[in-house]
Amino acid sequence: MKIHHLNCGSVRRIEATYEGLPPAHAVNHCLLVETDRDGLVLVETGLGLDDVRDPGATLGAAWVGMSQPVLAEEETAVRQVVRLGYSPADVRHVIVTHLDVDHCGGLPDFPDAAVHVLAAELDAAMAEVPSFRPPAWLATAPVACRLTAATLAAVYGGAELAARLFVSAARDGAPRRQFWLARAALAHFDDGRPDQGRALMADLEAMDPLTEPFARVLAAFLAEDWPRLRVELAAWSPRDVLETAIHYSLAVREVGFGRGEELLSREALDEVIDLSRRVLDSVWVGTVALAHAHHLIMRVERAESVHRHADLNEALALAVRARDELRFCRADSVGAAALACQAAEAAGDFRAVLALGTAGPQGATAAEAASPQVRKYVVLARTWLGDPPNDVTVDDMGEPHLVAAMKAVIADQRGEDPVPHWRQAAELASEDAHLARALLGLARSGEVDLPRLDELAERVPEIAREIRAAADLKTGNRARGIATLRVLARTSYSAASMLAGAHTQDGDVDALVEVLRQAAEDFSDPQLRLEAVSELRKAGRAQEAEHELSALLTAAPPGWAGVRDAQRLAAQIAVDDGRLEQAVELLRTVVNADPDSVPTRWALIDLLFRRAETSTAWRVYREHRDGLDPAGPREAHLWIDLHRWFGDPMDTLRGCLLLARRFSDSETVVAHALTALLMMPRLDAPVPDDMADAWRETTEEFFRRWPTSRWLRRIDVEHVVEELNTRARISPELRRAIHDSFTQAVLGRAPLGAWAQLTSQRYSEVVLGRGMGVLPATHPDRREQMVCLTTATLTAGSGVVLDTTAIVVLNTLPAAVRDLALGLFGVVMTADAVLLDARLADEMLSRRSTARWQWNENTDENTEAGGSVGTEQRHADRLAEESTRLVVAVEYLARRSSAAFRSVCRWLPAAC
Repeated sequence: MKIHHLNCGSVRRIEATYEGLPPAHAVNHCLLVETDRDGLVLVETGLGLDDVRDPGATLGAAWVGMSQPVLAEEETAVRQVVRLGYSPADVRHVIVTHLDVDHCGGLPDFPDAAVHVLAAELDAAMAEVPSFRPPAWLATAPVACRLTAATLAAVYGGAELAARLFVSAARDGAPRRQFWLARAALAHFDDGRPDQGRALMADLEAMDPLTEPFARVLAAFLAEDWPRLRVELAAWSPRDVLETAIHYSLAVREVGFGRGEELLSREALDEVIDLSRRVLDSVWVGTVALAHAHHLIMRVERAESVHRHADLNEALALAVRARDELRFCRADSVGAAALACQAAEAAGDFRAVLALGTAGPQGATAAEAASPQVRKYVVLARTWLGDPPNDVTVDDMGEPHLVAAMKAVIADQRGEDPVPHWRQAAELASEDAHLARALLGLARSGEVDLPRLDELAERVPEIAREIRAAADLKTGNRARGIATLRVLARTSYSAASMLAGAHTQDGDVDALVEVLRQAAEDFSDPQLRLEAVSELRKAGRAQEAEHELSALLTAAPPGWAGVRDAQRLAAQIAVDDGRLEQAVELLRTVVNADPDSVPTRWALIDLLFRRAETSTAWRVYREHRDGLDPAGPREAHLWIDLHRWFGDPMDTLRGCLLLARRFSDSETVVAHALTALLMMPRLDAPVPDDMADAWRETTEEFFRRWPTSRWLRRIDVEHVVEELNTRARISPELRRAIHDSFTQAVLGRAPLGAWAQLTSQRYSEVVLGRGMGVLPATHPDRREQMVCLTTATLTAGSGVVLDTTAIVVLNTLPAAVRDLALGLFGVVMTADAVLLDARLADEMLSRRSTARWQWNENTDENTEAGGSVGTEQRHADRLAEESTRLVVAVEYLARRSSAAFRSVCRWLPAAC
């Protein structure tokens, strides 16, 4: 590649910006690029030959007077290209940064070059000219330049300008003259001037026989000669993307207008969809993609789709791609954005609607979000999610019937009468889909008087039957309604959904699951079978649910979008059955495949926490690129614990205060946050005054709202001592019973777990506190030794699960003896509960506290325990060190899920 710097038009002299340099002419700086593949590329043209020869006509007297150009032909780009040994025809591409006269004046000198200009700049240039009259420079530009400008004008809404430029270029010798005149005629027709389009085509036919395939097709279309149009369409093989788009547009019109169908029949709609799919399989055309997406959604909303899930997913993907392409070109992307929202709304994915329609880096542009077409779907989504706006207006929804429909939904959510609003929506509806929605709302409200139902039945009888069935379900004719829906459910997705809802209300799980299975097969929608799995799980039929889920994943088509939901549901089933290890692995798979899924990541963190894998939970938390924000109380508790153990103290302090404020209605979250702050280690820097004030205010507010909370109590030392004395002041009989229990535990005749529960301590604390007392040899009992020997003999070579006591004992043995003992077994493991208990005990014992209280029978009160300070400190140090070693030892072992954690977790349904 070689680049030549050209001065293509000196203008007035200006003062130098550096001292010592004389004034000089400013220049029009252009670049001539020699490329290996694309020939010569000219960046800017500067002034052209026409500008030099007749500056008043092309540049204008005002510009000439202001700029004082030199006006020398040798400075024009075309003359400099020739001096470099090239021909003007060797310049294949011209790039102009903007369309000021001194940047594009030389365009007519390169008639064979393709011209590249920003769409926004072309729009601005056109906007300066009233009534879409081409700017002076464009009227005399090369034919190729005019055709490019005309094509862009047609795309960007300037149909009249496009028609003028097409005619101008055709009359000035553009190749394929009939094609461009036909383009002009079509531009007139599409812009609401059909008579001008027909007149232009009549003139064209009068001059010469039509040899251009597109011209022959358009002539047949404008003459409404439908048989001839079908023949000409079949004979026309489009050459490029542009012709493909035009061919598709006219073929669709033939299916509709040519067959006298004001509303496309089911067969015609399927034909149109097949037509656009064939186009898109061969080449990407944005306009065809948007039309295809529109028709797919139409087929779903008319309950005629047998692949509902796939149709809506395809429509959404196409609309988003076309939207992004239009944004890139700075074209109007509102229609495409609205279509994407419509596809998500039809699929019932209201959170996706909010993501697509709300302004933001990953969402809508400001123009899209502000448009009524997009805003109405955002209002719909918010309403269905239970967060409707205070009032719904035509400005929000764009159409009065939608305002009435949304007011009906909001009234129903508030327990008010929705019927008047549904009736108004039915009166205002101008499309069958909107009328059907309003009538269905009336039917589900228990109304039997359904206005305009007979009118709807004439056009779409199946939908009318579904509405009557919905009315039957609410008005005492349940059996008849269900019978009707059973007939319709095999061919109508909405009827199948309504039938499933009826069985849900009846509590008939078997019938519900069967409907969902059949509908999944009929409509090729694996998502319905996933719903069947979910219903089986809710009914407590985990084994059936797992079998159904396995069959679903085996039969699901490649690339099925619901596979992550299925894996999340599989994890929930594993949790229900106490298989936490399997649930963790399933959720890891989902998080790895979809790292931005916040609910799934929280679910994984929760499971890891329950398995005492706190370090791993912290790593999973930190791996999220945007940071995880707690959405509910359970996540708030996890956030507090994770940051209390691993987070920066000052960040933890700030975060706990924020969570206490955000979840101020949750007693447990606020108590947890305040407790975490009380247990924090010493900070390196003083707490800022505003944070200290916030902590005091939060504390006072907590005790004001929950004065008798069992999670956090306000400490009054005198009151606490008195209460302890009252509680400790027990009968001699009970005191003897406690003494005997303690003695039994000390002597190894009662389980230490009972003593741990009695003293409200962690089991690990009690075991470590007993020290060598846990060893059977300390209190020799042959029967106990024989039990240990028999257990070891029976399990030798197989697996064994060690509890806290066994691990503490093993830690006291020499390494050689410990290895010999462990070598007796094939697999040595422990339980999640052991690690969690050891971790919590270590947290308490690592504080090395020496304070102890005990009951003094002589004074009849609690007093601080006696003993030397040094002895107590050595004991506290020993416990701290041994608790840390215990945690290390437990972490070293493999673990299995504990039965204690087999309860159903609350977070996963929200993630599925």
